[in-house]
Amino acid sequence: MTVILQRIARSGMVRLRSRPLWMLWAGGVILCLGVLAGSSWFALHERQEAISERGLHLRNISAMVADSTARNFQSLDHAMERLAMRMREGKVRVEGGAGALPPWMDAVLRDLAASLPPSQAIMLVDQEGWITGHSRGLPATPINLSDRPYFAAARDYRAPDVFLTDVVTSRRYGVPTIYLVRRLLGEDGRFAGLVLGAIEIRQAEDLFGSARLGHGQALGLWRRDGVLIAHLPLRPGALGRVEEAGTVERLAAADGGTVILPGREGEVQAAPVSLPEYGLILSASEALDEVLDDWALEAVWIAAGATLTCATTLLVVLLVSRRLRDQERLEKAMAALRVDEERQRAERELAAQHARFVAALGNMSQGLLMFDAEGRLSLANAAMHRLFALSTNRLERGMTPAEIIGAMVREGNLHGESAHFLHAAYMARVAQGLATRYSRRLSDGRFLSIGFTPFEGGWLTEIEDVTERQRADERIAHMASHDSLTGLPNRLALRMRMEEALSRAGQGGPFAVLCLDLDHFKDVNDTMGHLAGDRLLCLVAERLRGLAREEDMIARLGGDEFAILAQPSGSALLLREMAERVVEALSEPFLIEGQPVLIGTSLGIAQAPADGTDAETLMKKADLALYRAKGDGRGRARLFEPAMEQQLVERRRLESELREALLRGQLELFYQPLVQVATRRIIGFEALMRWRHPGRGMVPPGEFIPAAEENGLIVQMGEWALLQACREAARWPDGLRVGVNLSPVQFRSKRLEAAVEAALAASGLEPGRLELEITESSVMHDPEATLALIGRFRAMGVRVAMDDFGTGHSSLAYLRHFPFDKVKLDMAFIREIEQPANLAIVRAVTGIAESMAIGTTAEGVETEAQFATIAREGCAEAQGYLFGAPCPAEAIPALLAGVNGIEAGMATTAA
Repeated sequence: MTVILQRIARSGMVRLRSRPLWMLWAGGVILCLGVLAGSSWFALHERQEAISERGLHLRNISAMVADSTARNFQSLDHAMERLAMRMREGKVRVEGGAGALPPWMDAVLRDLAASLPPSQAIMLVDQEGWITGHSRGLPATPINLSDRPYFAAARDYRAPDVFLTDVVTSRRYGVPTIYLVRRLLGEDGRFAGLVLGAIEIRQAEDLFGSARLGHGQALGLWRRDGVLIAHLPLRPGALGRVEEAGTVERLAAADGGTVILPGREGEVQAAPVSLPEYGLILSASEALDEVLDDWALEAVWIAAGATLTCATTLLVVLLVSRRLRDQERLEKAMAALRVDEERQRAERELAAQHARFVAALGNMSQGLLMFDAEGRLSLANAAMHRLFALSTNRLERGMTPAEIIGAMVREGNLHGESAHFLHAAYMARVAQGLATRYSRRLSDGRFLSIGFTPFEGGWLTEIEDVTERQRADERIAHMASHDSLTGLPNRLALRMRMEEALSRAGQGGPFAVLCLDLDHFKDVNDTMGHLAGDRLLCLVAERLRGLAREEDMIARLGGDEFAILAQPSGSALLLREMAERVVEALSEPFLIEGQPVLIGTSLGIAQAPADGTDAETLMKKADLALYRAKGDGRGRARLFEPAMEQQLVERRRLESELREALLRGQLELFYQPLVQVATRRIIGFEALMRWRHPGRGMVPPGEFIPAAEENGLIVQMGEWALLQACREAARWPDGLRVGVNLSPVQFRSKRLEAAVEAALAASGLEPGRLELEITESSVMHDPEATLALIGRFRAMGVRVAMDDFGTGHSSLAYLRHFPFDKVKLDMAFIREIEQPANLAIVRAVTGIAESMAIGTTAEGVETEAQFATIAREGCAEAQGYLFGAPCPAEAIPALLAGVNGIEAGMATTAA
């Protein structure tokens, strides 16, 4: 031991004695810093908690006062609204100056005043600015308000229909006042005057009620533009002035929360609440010094505790450091012994690691060859022998690459390959001196990945059997470019084939792409299920394969969309003949689950290079041609024409203008009378949408309704029509019904039921006077959901009719399954009712409907002969130009007077 200690001393390790002491002292200092940091964090946390707790209290005050303030404004607003309603009901005008109102209006004003607080009043102002009515009685001297900015803003429509003014001085009472302004319109829609609701602010309590504030707390009410409306405690001279820049914006941004703001005597914490109906912000605030009084005392105690903790820590460090000096010498002596033990353990681990390396080398799946700087084999593992079926130890140390390759060729693993050629190729890679990897296929079909890695003093060759990986990659590549259901190439493969054809279009001649989708495929999915739909897609793929030439490509683009790439395309006549064969083949029945299924198809054709020189353009133009084919009645093929692009632009313009028409009120409803056959009296009207375009005049429904259905705008249009029709029908005499057509798109909307309820509630129309007309396509989409929805409509009392009855392939079955109130025979049968087939259909439908207590309406009646026939066959109701063309709402009273003998006034005043 003495020898070891002497060795330690000579090596200079004694100089390290003081290092543990410095670490101990450093730890003590770090601990003290941690205590100080933790104390500071805790103090700041407590400060934030104090602020948050007071912030919650302030938010409660703001919420309570905001609710009270909002009720003040709402009660005044409701009183003004009731006054305006009474004026409309009594057709009272405010013009004419003081004393122009009828005496009963003064009584109405006094009654309204009785329901208002003493600080509030209501007055009427005519279009010239004269006060014509006041809830406290007219002033002795007439007062004109036309010079007030708020009057000009309301008169010139530079303000909303209802808005709040600045704080102004009342010309009658000389007190600060804010006004709630409501614009009045005459029967011609022009400005007719104002209803003013005055709130006098003699004290802040006039707005804030009985709010009680603590020391340092305040309440303020601002407009969104920064104007101060009221403040508690009172801030003389500040009312009606704009607050400092940025203050109101920060209050608005913190709506519902809290924010710290600079105050006149230091920072304050504010809890703003918005009153969005009136563009106001209310805020309760408190001086931050008041909030933090208790926290300041707590912070002193925290600092004292942290100081005591640090002093104790440093004392303990001093005592422990003395103990460590004694232990340091012994530890350094023991370190030398541990170094010797570590060296011996490292030697043992190196031997074990070498043994593991040898074992791993022998069991690895990759073949390994290591060559020295002279190109002689220095290492070959067992996997090399297995990969090339070489006998054990066939590869020996010192062999050259030429000898190794020759042995492999002799074993037959490189059949058909020249040993000289393989050696030359291998040595060329060695000569490059770069790490590289390449693949080679053996005569038995296996794929090998061969890697070359140079290193100082030689190189390493690693060989791996990647046959399964290669085959998996090939399968993945096939899956990426083919449809998993039908096995056809997919959209990606089609695009690559098109780009390839375009790149050699000069050599291979022109080609064409035919895009097609299936007609009525969705009906198969809905009625027979998705498995049947998948089976149908596979059968379609088989038929298309049978039609295509060997050089053509059939692809599935997704869903029920397919494409044919025809190379070469030939003439337009040949393309039409090919498309007609496709249409004819897919029109033949398909046998699925033992049932014949009929579908069809439409095709759009684009040719390269005439219609485009890139795949995206060709697909787009083929889609345009397909769209035209479907628009022309389906079951057709259309070649792309440049005019189709312009038509698409026109359609998009139409959709844009239609959205604007809905916003600008260019849509309107016309009404066509519905008569009772027995009496020829009008019993209702069908609402028909019209579009009065500012530049084109009346746009035909057949032009804009399909566009609205396609882009989904029909839902909003239908809801507007439903509400408008109910409001108009509510003005007709009792008993007259209104029929509203529901688009299939609107019928599938989840908002439909709520829209019907809202329209009835808003208009006050009795549910039994509303008749919803749906088409067969609406019923076919989801029969179970349709049945449930019709049931809910009938539970409301609303009538449901089947429109265009008789045009579908299974319409008669619907009478048994769906509880319709009425069926409307399509005008196609009525127009040629003299034909035996049409007459038989009308007779059958009316007979079946009568037996099931379902009403019938004949549409499109234009002649007395047609009317006589439907009357004889038992139709209960009729509609058509014989009884009247669709007319605007204002023409209905005269029509009723002429047909039913009802005076126009009855149709206007009845509710």
